[in-house]
Amino acid sequence: MEHVAYIWKRHEKDRMSISPGAYHTFMIAQDHLSFYITIGTYDNEYLDYIFGPPDAPVIPPSSRRNNFLRIQEFGPFRVEERAHMKLLLHIILCLMLWQLDGKKEGFIIKEALA
Repeated sequence: MEHVAYIWKRHEKDRMSISPGAYHTFMIAQDHLSFYITIGTYDNEYLDYIFGPPDAPVIPPSSRRNNFLRIQEFGPFRVEERAHMKLLLHIILCLMLWQLDGKKEGFIIKEALA
């Protein structure tokens, strides 16, 4: 449900600037002593569905199989396992750099790591 809310907030203000292709969201969740990463993938057809009329069919008329939000979960990354935390650290850093690619903040982080 959180992915859908994030997608809505991300695209609700400016639907005209949406370009064709695939979009991705990622979230990190904690469950007691474990962390999980979820990555959502969606396209314009999914955006048409969530921003469309309330009586739109749940199953899109398109014959493509991967039209809607697909979510992959990775984990658990256990807090008490040093190797798990090291791997999680690297994954989070990669996700941050991916999100900041082409932005000033991303360049600053890359410079600091060089």
